[in-house]
Amino acid sequence: MNAGKTPVVVGTPTIDSAEHIAGSLAHLRGELARCADAYALRWVICVNGDDAAARARARRAIERYFETAGRGDAALAVTVLEVPRAGRNSALNEILAFARRHAPDGILHCFDDDIRVRPGTLRRNLDAILERERVDQAPVLVGAALRARRASWAELRARHRGPLRALAVAFLQRVIATPYQAHSVVPRFCEGFCFGAMVKHMPDYPPDHSGVTDDTYLSNFFAVRGRARFERDALPPTHKPADSVGWMLLPHSYREWRRQQLRVHAGVLRSFQRFPAAREFLERYYAWPYAFNPSSRQPAPARSPSDRLFHPLYMLLHRRNHRDARRLVDAGALPAWGNAESAKPSAGPPARARDPATSS
Repeated sequence: MNAGKTPVVVGTPTIDSAEHIAGSLAHLRGELARCADAYALRWVICVNGDDAAARARARRAIERYFETAGRGDAALAVTVLEVPRAGRNSALNEILAFARRHAPDGILHCFDDDIRVRPGTLRRNLDAILERERVDQAPVLVGAALRARRASWAELRARHRGPLRALAVAFLQRVIATPYQAHSVVPRFCEGFCFGAMVKHMPDYPPDHSGVTDDTYLSNFFAVRGRARFERDALPPTHKPADSVGWMLLPHSYREWRRQQLRVHAGVLRSFQRFPAAREFLERYYAWPYAFNPSSRQPAPARSPSDRLFHPLYMLLHRRNHRDARRLVDAGALPAWGNAESAKPSAGPPARARDPATSS
């Protein structure tokens, strides 16, 4: 990496992404270009999954992208890794191991392969990490506010048969977008779509079969590590710079969203189990209007007329998801789809719980 510049590994885990990876790479490349003057960048793309053919398709799509677009600035180094098993945490651990070898004194910043961020988000996040290290001399996990992008009516009509189906999906997306609108309160925890920290502060991620999601575990890890400083000096161990924003695409079916939410809720619960002595602190620190634990939830902020309609329905579903995820966790295992980013069984313990995503 370039002498005199802070080394940065930008990690992108990806699975079953051959159809969309080129567009994602083009978007993220713009983020890296905004940092090239100040940082020595290495882009590490980790292709993972149980299906060797799917991995090969993704690798070919990545190679075609760089063959077509060119490498651009010679200072940008690109490395493609491959993990022959499904699981986001497995892919992130490969990227982290790479960063420890090649940039032990630098920064690791990761982006999902299906996210769009506000221009300059990566630069703002990297600058914030270095500022905290320089001024406060304290570890910090930096992320971005997560917002939802609902499909347009034209997109819905093109994807779904008949206006009634399109209307039903539009209603669903409006409900599940409730916590992720421009005026929504931003929680303290850093979602996994966009996060970064100094490599030396990053922990290994739990195995995928644990059901502990990377973003939940990382946020809890940094919060616990920085608890004393936070309680003494009000210095937050997690941070989202102003204007660092990312948009997620919303599911087009209730079943898809429900499975997604059960994974998230179960990941939160299982992550809390790894920090039993700090459980009360974590719930208090991360409390926000949509907190998973009702006892830690902050009062809902002022809402628009439409929010007053959709908020109660969202909370009804939110509580149901949390209740059912708790049942799955208490039963000792999640279904295979809850442990890894794959429809195939993970390497974890066998599922013993009923799948509430397919029942009422």
